[in-house]
Amino acid sequence: SGHKDDTVCMARHPSGSIFATGEVAKSPRVLVWSTEDMRRPLIVLQGLLKRTVVSVTFSRDGHLLAAIGADVDFTLALYRWQTGALLASSPVSRDKVVQVRWSPFQDYMVTLGVKHLAFWSTEPLKSKAAVFSRRGHVQTTLCAAFPSPDSTVVGTQDGSLYLFRGYQLATNMRKCHEVTQAVHATEDMVISGGKEGTVKFWASDLSQCYREVEIGNPQALGSCIKTLFSRDDLLLIGMRTSEVYEMDLTSHSYALVLQGHAYGDVWGLATHPSEHQFVTCGDDGTVRMWDVPSRRMIMIRDLGAKGRSCTYHPDGSQIAIGLVS
Repeated sequence: SGHKDDTVCMARHPSGSIFATGEVAKSPRVLVWSTEDMRRPLIVLQGLLKRTVVSVTFSRDGHLLAAIGADVDFTLALYRWQTGALLASSPVSRDKVVQVRWSPFQDYMVTLGVKHLAFWSTEPLKSKAAVFSRRGHVQTTLCAAFPSPDSTVVGTQDGSLYLFRGYQLATNMRKCHEVTQAVHATEDMVISGGKEGTVKFWASDLSQCYREVEIGNPQALGSCIKTLFSRDDLLLIGMRTSEVYEMDLTSHSYALVLQGHAYGDVWGLATHPSEHQFVTCGDDGTVRMWDVPSRRMIMIRDLGAKGRSCTYHPDGSQIAIGLVS
């Protein structure tokens, strides 16, 4: 009753207890789940989208769901998800589209991608291209957040932050990151994260950067920030290399709370002959040692090549690793 291939996107319902997930497949499905019973999805949406569900998002009242497929036109589909009814669909762009986001304040969506940024109404489903004027230029857009009604902050490939009023560019903070990979809005500020591993805290109108914090850990191999999410006084920071950090928004101190292999498949696993430990290796070119009681990684080493197998010496003193090379 779950996904049959890679799950590549997720969206949270405004209620906080319902989620939508999308998969890779020839005819991919969107599954809507309730956290109260994860044994089977509430509904399965399938039929229009092709190859991959690139991104999903719920409307501000939670009644509608929008999803983008990876066909040649990156088709946008609009569903009344409770009944499974497809209300409308439209091609988005021939260039790659990476995300669709719904404003929590008004009934409009934004689509982002390679040299693409568009604002969408829902009745009817129709797009209007962003107007950049002299303050910016058309480029690859990667992320978006909504600090207030009629306001959209967009992160770009060149590291800038664009603030739109309606569909017109109002403010451009140029190259504040190496690449702006994540942006998040709260009631009183905008938070951005970049490829270089820095989190920056801005006024809602981007007029001032209050603080910047470099994120890192000796056991983490990468620093690229991919996603941000806050609740109450805590900020969660997700990294490209699968680390998750938790930051206190009052003190801006942070701690590493979760780690995993960075990308690709995990190929090798071996258990220690006498201790409650095991090692893994895989496509990310690392070998990692894990402690079972604490459920934490306790060692990582860069192999310089993809790992395919691993095993302990019978006395547990050494580990042998087979590599692709």
